[in-house]
Amino acid sequence: MGSLMNKPQILVVDDEEDIRWALKNILHPTGYVVTCAASVGEALDNLHQYPYFIAFVDMKLPDQDGLTIANHIFEHYPRTSVVLISGYYNQDDDAIVKVLQKGIILSFLSKPFPLSEVRVLAQLAIQRYEGVQNE
Repeated sequence: MGSLMNKPQILVVDDEEDIRWALKNILHPTGYVVTCAASVGEALDNLHQYPYFIAFVDMKLPDQDGLTIANHIFEHYPRTSVVLISGYYNQDDDAIVKVLQKGIILSFLSKPFPLSEVRVLAQLAIQRYEGVQNE
């Protein structure tokens, strides 16, 4: 377990296997350890085990919506940045605007999203995570 803790941890929560695969393959080669979960229940189990600096969370999940887990992460794991992803919502939807304004999420990505944007957000979240740690 020690070697896992030294590498930046990313959590991907999406019920679509191809999205989990894509995010893992975008981020893993850059040195991140990527854990995937297909449901909120699975994601919460992972959150209790490891410190994640960022979680990419789908808005529509089989057991709860992404906003619910985003709020949970914000309250219980304040160092973990959340990026909501969705093919159904967009950046201008009231629910998204609200969580962005409150700082509950770092960003929102519409599917399909640019791969470069995923890497930029991961880098930003690492800086934020380390900044919070050093305060």
